[in-house]
Amino acid sequence: MHPLDNVIWQALTTRQANFAESYLDARRFSSHVTSLGAFSEPTDRGYESLAGLLRTGDTVALFLESPYQPRPGWKLIADTPTLFYPLGSDTNLDGQVQRWLATVRAAARTGLRAPAQAVDLHAIVDEMRVIPGAEARATAAETFRRLYWDTALSWSDQVLRMLRDIAGIDRVLFGSDYPYLRRDLAVSSRRHIEANPELTTSERTAILGGTAAKLIPRLASLRSGTQRQAS
Repeated sequence: MHPLDNVIWQALTTRQANFAESYLDARRFSSHVTSLGAFSEPTDRGYESLAGLLRTGDTVALFLESPYQPRPGWKLIADTPTLFYPLGSDTNLDGQVQRWLATVRAAARTGLRAPAQAVDLHAIVDEMRVIPGAEARATAAETFRRLYWDTALSWSDQVLRMLRDIAGIDRVLFGSDYPYLRRDLAVSSRRHIEANPELTTSERTAILGGTAAKLIPRLASLRSGTQRQAS
C-alpha cells in the first residue's frame, strides 16, 4: 500500500508521531487536537486496536477506502464522501492531475512532506470546480492570497516554503494551539521559526506578532506595551 493511500496512519507513524496515542495496530491524535484516527488495515484487529484507544462516549473520524460496514460495538454517526476526481472526463485536466499526483508520490518516496509543489494545484482546483459557484468567485490562487494561515502543528521548513509560494509570508501568523498542544511542542515550534535561516528578520518579526497586530488592531497596543516593558 502506498503511504498516500492511508494518510492519517502515515502521519501518525512518521512526522506527527509526537501527537499520536497508540495501541497495537491503531493510532489517533490527542482528542484535544482532532478526532482523526487510523489503523494499519481496516480489519477486525484494526477496529479492536482502535477501540482500545477510546473511552466510553468517545468518537473517532476515519478515512476509509470503501463504505463502512456495521460492526458490533460501533455506531456510525456520520458518513460523507471525500473529494474524488474521476479521471477520463477531460484529457487536459487528466494530464494536470496525473502530473501533480506523480510529483506528490515522488516527494513522499523521498520522505518529504507532500504536496511538494502546492502552487501547481491552483489551476487544477479551478478546473475541477470542486466548490459550487466557484466560477463567480476569485481563482484559487487569488483566494489563497486573501487568507491568513497559522503555523499550528505545521511549522516545518517545507510548510513555510509552501505558504510562501501559495500565499506569501506576509499572510502567515505564528500559532501553537496551546494549551491543547503539549507545551514542549509549542515552545519548539516558536524556536524553530526564530532560528529558521530561510526567513529574513522582517519576515520572522511579521510571523511572530507583526502580522497579527495588523490583522487585529487591539493587539498592536498590547504588543507595543510588552515591548516597552522589555526594553
